[in-house]
Amino acid sequence: MRIDLTAIPAEGLTIDTTYDPDLLELNIEYLRYEGPVAAHIQVAKNNRDISVRVTMSYATTLTCSRCLENYTQEMNKTIDLFYAHVSEHFLDITNDIRNEIFMEYPLKPLCASDCKGLCATCGQNLNTGTCEHNPSQA
Repeated sequence: MRIDLTAIPAEGLTIDTTYDPDLLELNIEYLRYEGPVAAHIQVAKNNRDISVRVTMSYATTLTCSRCLENYTQEMNKTIDLFYAHVSEHFLDITNDIRNEIFMEYPLKPLCASDCKGLCATCGQNLNTGTCEHNPSQA
């Protein structure tokens, strides 16, 4: 998103927009976005300093690191960005938004905190059944 800094009124600027996950290059092998990323952006200007608050909501499809099943997770995130001594007439915040979304990705995605995972011997999903290798999981 490119913001025209010359168009920011004294009271600030509010922008509601959506981002296509494919254009932001967010969709990768083990992480898919279900629909657009909705963003509510508030921009304030003080001389050459720009502050931006972005409130985003989006849904992702992740692969559980224990059972390897896909699950959907709703995400809501607010970020505050600050740009000091901006001398250009336009400010592009696209990469900063993209980076903040990626930083929200869990290191160990879990479909549920009590996910039992897979049997290490036969691969049975222990959330949906038992196997002879894990009788204690009954």
